[in-house]
Amino acid sequence: TPEKPVVLTVVGDESELDTEFLKTIRQHRIPFFRSPDRTFRAMAAVSRFARPRGHVADPVANLPALKEWGALPEYTGKAWLRELGIAVPEGRLVATVEEACEAANAAGYPVVMKAQGRTLLHKSDAGGVIVGIGSDDELKAAWAQLHDNVRAAQPDVELDGVLVEQMAPKGLELIVGAKRDPDWGPVLLVGLGGVWTEALDAVEIMPADITKEEALLKIGGMKGHKLLGAFRGQPPRDVEALAEVVVKIGEAMRSDPAIREIDINPVIVFEKGRGVIALDALIVREQDEA
Repeated sequence: TPEKPVVLTVVGDESELDTEFLKTIRQHRIPFFRSPDRTFRAMAAVSRFARPRGHVADPVANLPALKEWGALPEYTGKAWLRELGIAVPEGRLVATVEEACEAANAAGYPVVMKAQGRTLLHKSDAGGVIVGIGSDDELKAAWAQLHDNVRAAQPDVELDGVLVEQMAPKGLELIVGAKRDPDWGPVLLVGLGGVWTEALDAVEIMPADITKEEALLKIGGMKGHKLLGAFRGQPPRDVEALAEVVVKIGEAMRSDPAIREIDINPVIVFEKGRGVIALDALIVREQDEA
């Protein structure tokens, strides 16, 4: 078996070919063209198509590996993003209210608390997210309220714990995501977050092998991109840092074919030079069916 792809080219578009010859080629699924230029165009198209679907070299050495399957809880996804070099809020997963107070004081008030569990799919709808907690006393009250809310919404839910994180400063909300299309392979999505996504349809689709320079061009052509510049007294945003996140997510999708979806929503983009931070993350990994 050859290690390189083999394509058969028979020149002469108008000449007839033996029927048995054509039958044999079709049976063995040999790529077959009637001119060199068609052959090279087809090979170039296949090469362009394969690049974003392939693996980066030595993914274990280049990128942090994920080993869990299914929809990963937020705290697992954020730990992986941190390893990937994408900033997330300071904080940690805790199991008791005492640990929550320790984590809050270490991160710095005000903090947000988020219930974490694989079967808790919509933690906000279940009352499992409480923001703006400013002291130990407020945290203790919020801890009880959060657990009461979740138990009322999903009595049988099993929690892994509670994620306690420092509240992030205000900035411009964006969405960065990726999906693995069955036909086209991994594709990336970048868009304005909050009400702007629906109001302006402000999203841009990008290939997974995009470079930082290409990402900057695509972001600059997105609907509502003026919000990323100096706008109504607001300073320009750190578009360079946003483009770097896009590239890293593309590399991750190419490195691990089991990743079906990545949804970072929102990504807060601060003023130029201050970077970005991922406030929530959903990652889905699935094994290929046999």
